[in-house]
Amino acid sequence: MRYVNVLVAAGVVVVGFTGSLTAAHALSVPEPAPMPRPIPGLPLDLFPSGDPGTKLTVTFKADGKAAPVVMQLTCDPTGGDHPRAAEACDRLAAVKAEGSDPFAKPAPDEICTFIYGGPQTATVVGTWNGEGVDAKFTRANGCEVSRWDAIEPVLAPSTAPAAVKK
Repeated sequence: MRYVNVLVAAGVVVVGFTGSLTAAHALSVPEPAPMPRPIPGLPLDLFPSGDPGTKLTVTFKADGKAAPVVMQLTCDPTGGDHPRAAEACDRLAAVKAEGSDPFAKPAPDEICTFIYGGPQTATVVGTWNGEGVDAKFTRANGCEVSRWDAIEPVLAPSTAPAAVKK
C-alpha cells in the first residue's frame, strides 16, 4: 500500500510540474506582431493579397525528336513569354468557370478510344488559381486528345498544323 501511495504522490508532482511548465511557456511566448497595412498610393504592391494566381511553365515537344519549347505563362495580369498568352489565359478562365480541372490526372479505369492524335507532348508545372500543377499531356488516345483540346492554347505555342493536329 505504501508503494501505491508513493506512485500516486509522484504522479501528482509530475502532472503539477508539467502543468506549470505549460503555463510558464504560454506566458513567455509573445503575441505575434500584427502585419503592417499597405500604404495607399505606393507604386509597388509590397503586400500581395496572398493569391499566387496562375504561373505556369509549359514545355512543348512537337515530336520525340524535336527540341522542347519552354514557355512561361502568367495570368491576372497576362504575361510571360508564352506566344499565345492572352488566348491561353482566356481558355483557363473559361475552364475555371465551367468548374473543371484541366490539370487533373485521368482516371486509371477510364475507357479511351484508340484514336491517335499525334506525337505532340506537353508538361505543365506551376500554379493555377493558387493550386499546384504538375501535369503531362499527350495525344496518344481519345482521352488524352480530349484533355489536350480542352486547353490547347495553353499547351501549343502555335496553331500551325505541325504543332497541333486539328
